[in-house]
Amino acid sequence: MSPAAKTKSARSPRTGKAKAKEAEPEATTNGEVAEEEAKESARDAARREKEEAAAKAREEAIESGDLIVTKAYEFTSSDKQTASAEVMSKILDAYRESEEPLIFNEVATKAGAKYPEDLVIAMYVLEDLDFVRKFTARPTGGDGAGRSRVAFLWQGEEVE
Repeated sequence: MSPAAKTKSARSPRTGKAKAKEAEPEATTNGEVAEEEAKESARDAARREKEEAAAKAREEAIESGDLIVTKAYEFTSSDKQTASAEVMSKILDAYRESEEPLIFNEVATKAGAKYPEDLVIAMYVLEDLDFVRKFTARPTGGDGAGRSRVAFLWQGEEVE
């Protein structure tokens, strides 16, 4: 093959630019192969240690009750405080501090609830558990014509 033909074949047929040279595989020596095997072995050992630590942590969680495993699910104990739970906590604090019934919508709105009607259900549960007592609130004075609203009075631990 002529030198011109070699140069032409070294160029890309589409662009006419020189092709990138392909890297030739480097010859490895026994020392390099042993070093690669040592790295692989160290990686495997680290992976194995990590898996064993995770398995031990899982067993400890199961024993402590923080992880419950059933056929269908794994239930992990969670202490994450949701926005609704924070609002409900503020609502309950307001009721605990009051000695008279409070209108739920007012208390919930003041606590930051966007939809108080979604949280009132929790108050009904507390009523069933005898922590609060439910009242119907009507405006005083005038003819008494006004829409009644739900109110609660905290009884908490006082109830026997």
